[in-house]
Amino acid sequence: MKNALIKVRRWLGRPRLIRQTRPVIIDEDSACENPIFLIGCHRSGTSLVRRVFNSHRDIACPPETYFLEHYAQMATSDRVANGFLGFGLSRREMQLELRKQARRMHESFRLAEGKRRWADKTPQYADCLDGLMTLFGGNSRYVMIYRHPFDVAASIYEKGWRFLNKDKDLFIDTLFYVLQVQRTQMEFELRHKSKCVRLHYEKLNADPTGELTRVLEFLGEKFDPDMLNFSSKAHNFGTEDLIVRSSNGFQMSQGKWSAWSIEKYTKACEILQESSEALGYLIPNYDERKL
Repeated sequence: MKNALIKVRRWLGRPRLIRQTRPVIIDEDSACENPIFLIGCHRSGTSLVRRVFNSHRDIACPPETYFLEHYAQMATSDRVANGFLGFGLSRREMQLELRKQARRMHESFRLAEGKRRWADKTPQYADCLDGLMTLFGGNSRYVMIYRHPFDVAASIYEKGWRFLNKDKDLFIDTLFYVLQVQRTQMEFELRHKSKCVRLHYEKLNADPTGELTRVLEFLGEKFDPDMLNFSSKAHNFGTEDLIVRSSNGFQMSQGKWSAWSIEKYTKACEILQESSEALGYLIPNYDERKL
C-alpha cells in the first residue's frame, strides 16, 4: 500500500511537459552529424545519465523516443531498399533520406534548446545498434552504460518487469535479459571500439566529475559543471521519470541482490558471473555478501 501511495504522489506531482517555446527552422546543411546514443539495460542508470547529459550546455537529450528503431530497421532492409529503388534512389541515397526523416524531432528539440548536439537515451535501442550505426553513420558515438549485473537484475525483478519471455520463471527471465543486453553491448563495442566509450554507474555516482570528464573527452566535449546540478534543472517528462525524479543528485544504489535466497544467488552466478567479470565486476561469496 505504501509503494502504491508513493507512485500516486509521483504521478500527481509529475512536471508538465516542456513545450517548444520558439519556432525553429531545420536546416539540413547545419544538422548535427555526430549524435550520441546512451545505451544500457533498463535500471542501469540510463535515466540518470539522460538527465545529466541534457544539463550540458551543448547537448540536448529528450526522454525515450522509441521510434528510431523502426528507421534503423528500414535502413538495413532489402525490401525497403527495393521500394526506394522504385523511385530511382540507391541504397545509400535511401539511408541518407531515412536519416533526415529520423532525426527531425531531435533536430527540432536541439534547436529549440539552443544546443549544438543531440543525444538519445532509449534502452530498447540495444537491440538495433547495427541499424543505428548504418542509419546515422560513422560519426555517431555510443556511451555504453553498465551497472553491476546483479544490481540491474535485482532492480528489474523488484519492479516485476518482464522483457524476454525466455523462461516462465520471472527471476530467471530477468537474468537472461540482463545477460543478453550487456553481452550485445560488449559485442558491439568490440566491433566498433573507436565509436564506443563505457560509463559505469558506480563510478559515476562515486566520482561524477571524473567519470563525466573522461566520457566527454572521448566524445569531443568539455565537462560542464551544470551536469552536476541536473536535478535542479527542467527536463521533459519521460516514461521512467516517475522513478528517477524522486532522487536528487548522485545517489548510489547497490546491494539489493544480497537479500536473494541461496537458490537465486546460485542461479544468478550460473547465468551472469562470466559477463560480470568481463565488465570488471566481482561476485562476492554468498556468505560474505553485504546485508
